[in-house]
Amino acid sequence: MLQFRIIENKLGQKMESRVNQHNIIESFQDEDSKQQIAKSLSEPSLCDLLIRWLERTPGLEQEGFNFPRRYAQAVHAFLADELAEMEDEQDPEKRKGILAEIKKQKDTFESLLNEERHNERMQKNERRLSYGAFMGALMVSCYSETPRFHLPHQLLTVIVCQTLLSVCVYQANVCICIVVACLCLSDKCLYLHFGCLSVSAL
Repeated sequence: MLQFRIIENKLGQKMESRVNQHNIIESFQDEDSKQQIAKSLSEPSLCDLLIRWLERTPGLEQEGFNFPRRYAQAVHAFLADELAEMEDEQDPEKRKGILAEIKKQKDTFESLLNEERHNERMQKNERRLSYGAFMGALMVSCYSETPRFHLPHQLLTVIVCQTLLSVCVYQANVCICIVVACLCLSDKCLYLHFGCLSVSAL
């Protein structure tokens, strides 16, 4: 049990996500176990270090490549093309359905690209990564085939797989929030796959 608690802490499980958050240390009887748990809680977790690393992703800076701006431009162009295609649809019911889907896509992209809305969802514990870290992960995923980001993408993939595997070995309901984003821009088609695992925790 001690080892699994330490693993949870090292991975970055938040105290507020635990049901028995006040008893995590007191649940152990011997002082050595209590000290090990306290130490694991006081040190930066894998999630903390991952966030710091992703926030330093080259290309996010506003005065440079400015990936967030470029990504937003691609999204707006994609939505504009979708609207243009909708205008060619003659069936009123189909037009209504397409418009609803475009609005849904717009809201999704807005929640991803708008830093204020992102931070609001972080405050509600709906997202774990900071806005900068999320943009870093998105950029790494978008440019995963380039030499500069190929290894970082492999590292993220390994961390995600190993983290989920470690969690599943212990219990299925552990709070882990992982963002996996993938951008594909080809022939004026833009696809964003956004996955976030955030389940109840003990």
